Amino acid sequence: MCGFIFFMSAHPGGESGALSKQIVTLIVSVVVPDYASLPLHEQASWFDGIHLFIRKLAHFTEFAILGGLVINLLARIPAFDKNQDACKTPAASIAISWILTCAYAASDEIHQAFVPGRACMITDVLIDSAGALTGILLVAAIAHVHARIICRQSN
Repeated sequence: MCGFIFFMSAHPGGESGALSKQIVTLIVSVVVPDYASLPLHEQASWFDGIHLFIRKLAHFTEFAILGGLVINLLARIPAFDKNQDACKTPAASIAISWILTCAYAASDEIHQAFVPGRACMITDVLIDSAGALTGILLVAAIAHVHARIICRQSN
């Protein structure tokens, strides 16, 4: 996932904008009936309104997936749950997962500062961090419910 995020961030601004334009145009044409027949100024209004949301949702989603993968990885490392009750989600795994994904979010934005047509934006780090926390908490909640079911069955 880190490789995918790096790859997407390495696209120059023009390429990234063209890709998101294609995606947004597809979404708008599905969501807005008769989009193609609307006057150009109305098409532009719909497009502009959805474009920013889709780009930020992509940031959020990429890092939600990364956060979920990181906590899943940490949960599989014996040192992280050695002294933990099997029926509880270790808070340390949640915290460390979030710190790691936030650090990667910051490094990704720094990377973008060196890509033509891209910028380093603190708002994107915040969106990425919120996505990461969402993914981490979702996976932790699923793991917690799964562990509780197993613990009930073994008692």
